[in-house]
Amino acid sequence: MARLSLPQQFCDELNTTIFKICGDSVEVICSRSLPSDTEVFVLFGIMFQTIETANALLQRDKVDFTLDLKMMKPSVFKRYPELRDVVRTACQTGEFGSIVDL
Repeated sequence: MARLSLPQQFCDELNTTIFKICGDSVEVICSRSLPSDTEVFVLFGIMFQTIETANALLQRDKVDFTLDLKMMKPSVFKRYPELRDVVRTACQTGEFGSIVDL
């Protein structure tokens, strides 16, 4: 499957929107050590909100593509442990488009 190539303007808007919505959670991930179960739910919330927001922006821009949220559950981090690092890095860098562009 080809990667979704997101224009920089789209990524900038996504980054700004996610930080407005999830800023407190992002700060927690960047500044504290959390118990594993707590961290999973915080990271999952950020990932879910990022994908949901990207879908809304894609619909607004009339792009005929949506990201599937049906299979999204916190257990996705057990199946794909590298996702924790992807979301954590997005929180540290503010580049949430990297979550969408997997």
